[in-house]
Amino acid sequence: MRNSFYYAEGKHVDTDEIENDFMNCRDISYLSQVMPMIEEFTEEGDTILEPFCGMGTTVIAAGLLGRKSIGIEIEPSRVENLKEHIRKFEKDIKCPPEIICGDSLLVEFPKEVDAVITNVPYYGANALTPINDNNFYDIECYDTYLEMIEKVIIRCSKSLKRKGYMILYCENIRDLNGDMI
Repeated sequence: MRNSFYYAEGKHVDTDEIENDFMNCRDISYLSQVMPMIEEFTEEGDTILEPFCGMGTTVIAAGLLGRKSIGIEIEPSRVENLKEHIRKFEKDIKCPPEIICGDSLLVEFPKEVDAVITNVPYYGANALTPINDNNFYDIECYDTYLEMIEKVIIRCSKSLKRKGYMILYCENIRDLNGDMI
């Protein structure tokens, strides 16, 4: 039997995706966690910005629910994994997400989005393979981490429509030593 873990009915992250991901997919959310937020705070056809796209939980959920989405991911290898992951949902996605490979501190954000929904990068989670200077997982100083998160949040807020919503969430994750953070 193929090793995988499920995070949506009938959909999963395969072992090869886990092995190819610099975080071993330790930071992936469940579609069932983000879908209620999308349904509560957006309407079909609305646009969602996801500045820390990762493996694409938010953008996939948005597409399944008929919302447009723009996901930004800094790590090129994750963007490739994400594209492969999206292909598993192709027949069910009503609005294919737009994926931008870039740094959320630098890339031009879209204007007039209806919502920003993101699972923020974890401080102290440590990437298995440090790749990028602005990778939030490898920031050693907590104050620097908070300052960088704040900069992205401010940039996101400027992209929101007047009565748009911003939802930042996080869940438990284990670091490389197995400690819960």
